[in-house]
Amino acid sequence: MMLMLAFLNRSGDAARLPLQRLLLYVGGMAVCESLLLKLEYISRAEMHSAYFYTVAVFGTLGIVTAVGVASRHRWGCTIVTGVYTMFGLAFLWILPLFPAEPKLGPVLNPVTHFIPWEFPLLVIVPALVIDLILQRTASRRPIVRALATGLAFFATFVLVQWPFANFLMSPFARNWVFGAGYMDFSTPPTSLYARFEFIPSAPPGQLTRGMLIALAASCLMTYVGVHVGRAMQRVSR
Repeated sequence: MMLMLAFLNRSGDAARLPLQRLLLYVGGMAVCESLLLKLEYISRAEMHSAYFYTVAVFGTLGIVTAVGVASRHRWGCTIVTGVYTMFGLAFLWILPLFPAEPKLGPVLNPVTHFIPWEFPLLVIVPALVIDLILQRTASRRPIVRALATGLAFFATFVLVQWPFANFLMSPFARNWVFGAGYMDFSTPPTSLYARFEFIPSAPPGQLTRGMLIALAASCLMTYVGVHVGRAMQRVSR
């Protein structure tokens, strides 16, 4: 990414567009890698917990914002999260086509094909919102942009992901399109995940505190992302 930034920031008009596209693609791969490391903590069983939202935004939102700002593209954050979304969907729809069987034990749930990621998180929706805000706050101080984008991202993410989690738990999502019916060989049939149930809800006060922490993490990540993105615009060698 740093190498591409050096070329992009020194490039003329002819080379700028392909370099910009490459940067956004690699940024999307970085988002995939960030969320891949968190798979055990962001499954659909956790999607009604504050811990899920804290883990989902921490680090990942900083990458999205930094690459979006550094790219100087009007829709940089949307494109980066779009790359993640398409990558996740490709995994979800292609991997189960190939036969496979577990070679380690214990096998708690027999499988006959590769088990993919879950359906991608709906981060592309709040990313579109923060692109709109970043376009309209270019002249504002970084702290103002960070607070506005962090709040907007978090609020939009909760509004779309929370009800979508309900859908993923329903029988309507247990098909090849949404992939909610796939279970890996180590998933106990009696687990909450296999029974399509959320982890027990926290008391209202605890949930509120947890969501406020997740909101603070969102604002912190956008603040870091805006600053890092502006610094990345100055990389030249």
